[in-house]
Amino acid sequence: MRLRAAVAAVALMVAAGGPEAAGPDWAKPLLEKPVPAGGYIAESDAWVSLRTEIELGISPQGGLVRTFREVLAPTGTKSKSLTVALQYDAAVQDLVEPAVWVPGAFGYRQVKMKKASVDLPGLEAGTLGSGRNLFITTKEIEPGEKAILTWQVSDKRPFPGEDVIWPFGLYPTSELVVHAGTGGAAGEPEILYVEPGAATARVVEGDLRLESLPAYRHVYSAEDPWLAAPLTALPHVVARVTPPGDRGWETVSTRVAELFSGSLAGDAGRAWVKTAKDLTAGAETPAAKTAAFAAFVQSLTYRNIEWGMGAFRPETPSESLRTGSADCKGKALLLQALLSEIGVESVPVLCRIGPNYEEPPSVPTVLAFNHVVLAIRDPSAAGKPAALTEGPGKGWVLFDPTDPAATLGLPPRNLEGTPALWGAPQGGGLFTIHTAEPGAQLVRATLQEELAEEGQASFRLRVEGPSRMATALGSGKLHEADSDALRGRMQQVLATVSPGLTLEKLDYSPPDHLDARAAVVEMQGKIPSPLQPLGGDLFTLASPTALLSLVLDVSQLAGKAPSTDAKDTIETKPEWKAGRCCQVSSIGFEATARLSLPEEWRIQAGPAMADLDAPWLRSRVASSPDWSFLAEIPRGRFEPGSDVKRRKDLEKVAALFRQPFLLEKGASR
Repeated sequence: MRLRAAVAAVALMVAAGGPEAAGPDWAKPLLEKPVPAGGYIAESDAWVSLRTEIELGISPQGGLVRTFREVLAPTGTKSKSLTVALQYDAAVQDLVEPAVWVPGAFGYRQVKMKKASVDLPGLEAGTLGSGRNLFITTKEIEPGEKAILTWQVSDKRPFPGEDVIWPFGLYPTSELVVHAGTGGAAGEPEILYVEPGAATARVVEGDLRLESLPAYRHVYSAEDPWLAAPLTALPHVVARVTPPGDRGWETVSTRVAELFSGSLAGDAGRAWVKTAKDLTAGAETPAAKTAAFAAFVQSLTYRNIEWGMGAFRPETPSESLRTGSADCKGKALLLQALLSEIGVESVPVLCRIGPNYEEPPSVPTVLAFNHVVLAIRDPSAAGKPAALTEGPGKGWVLFDPTDPAATLGLPPRNLEGTPALWGAPQGGGLFTIHTAEPGAQLVRATLQEELAEEGQASFRLRVEGPSRMATALGSGKLHEADSDALRGRMQQVLATVSPGLTLEKLDYSPPDHLDARAAVVEMQGKIPSPLQPLGGDLFTLASPTALLSLVLDVSQLAGKAPSTDAKDTIETKPEWKAGRCCQVSSIGFEATARLSLPEEWRIQAGPAMADLDAPWLRSRVASSPDWSFLAEIPRGRFEPGSDVKRRKDLEKVAALFRQPFLLEKGASR
């Protein structure tokens, strides 16, 4: 599904300008205002918007029109050049290129724009037609002066007929005004204002005026795993031009289904028919055929498509087969087409991945989703962990063909409890994903390490489940690459935590969809000098926990701490800043280290920590007969202010895996 990320950029640089003027009439009152100051402006903010106005309308073709007007001023006491990024998608939108006025000797003068080349080898700016960001850079503007900007973005067609508009931009804003235009033959769009956590949106009549808005980077960071997603965490505006009767979830569901069915119906090549026959040669049961289809589609290279109509409508199955790649929509549609050849019914399901633990969106919109999985009707699904327990697809098995570590029959990880959209032609609307067993990222790692008399060690490491390592090996058929080169690359990774390690064997078993077994990675190798002397007969052995920490990705548990840089400190309204509230991923760990030592050696102490039993983390460590660690990090919301304690507990786990074993030589058993 559509993600708001730029895939190319066109720079618009100021060139020679026209005659001096006073600037546009609407900006004149703002030019006399002083540069704003307030707690919402950080020391690191180089610019501030005195006023940003967004006027919304409807084009004669029925598309949404956005007209922007903005006056900005540099902060501080130094002159600064201004860079502004303007998002638009040239494949489905028209742009009235920005007009910029900057101070001149006798007033404000409008500067012309000229295109510069894109910093991509072999490409010219004019050849790129999709997913652009336009960057405007002005000359240096003195403190107290202003820059004036206007631009317009218009959708070329009515679909999707809606947009999510964030009040927060690249720079802090003293005043933001959003309103509908004066109307016309095409009418006016509906504007809705959604407050954080609101179950319903407020219809805006007249002007929506917001004040003292900090820059976006100060209110939300997608890298923080404990933030609610923006559609719940931050106020935003939804504009839509769809007719009043077409604004419910049922209609959104039907429109999405039409995109999928239309793409399938328009596939004249029908290349999937032959592929289905080839994949099922020798398979006798529907279950075996379904497993073969799932493995094949899962093996295709993931290719993100997030611009133009491709952000919403999947590529045809024939195109996915031709390129050997697809995005989530394309993979879901290809698997759906293959299943149709054996009479198995399936339905695309729109959902959210990422920081997605949130309530259902307040406004029915396809923009609330960023991922697609597939629900498969399986008469034998009763009791399967991945079977939906409620909603329009109750009893159907949910499968994510985009996830290289997903297993058919096991629930997709991290979708439990999330709102989703049923994409059947007859509709079905919004529902909440619940499977017979809640999906979790459960990873089991078992390490066997044998210490030789000479001080060397050999090891065997088995990792089962959707680990980061299994995901990497399964993605893009990496495990089918040259085995020696792949082993060498993996050896480099392992050697970062255990210097000198040599990897002698690396085996990857992809998910077994017929028997519902998760992916397995097995490694075997040697460590030349794993022991570190402490003095006398005492030594430390750090390699077991270091290797387990790496394959379990323990170091990433606590996430990044919020910035404490004084230059990024702001004081603003609570609703202007996303709160830290959620654990968005359900994670389970089972780690075991089995050490085999020479006769005269013994373990004096192993890594240890007190048991934890908190709402956000339950864990325990055992040392007999083998050293083992069990942990469960549930997905959910926790009481406000608990994030500091949660981080400390997670850091305790990370610290546990930095502890070595303490060994003693010469001790009697």
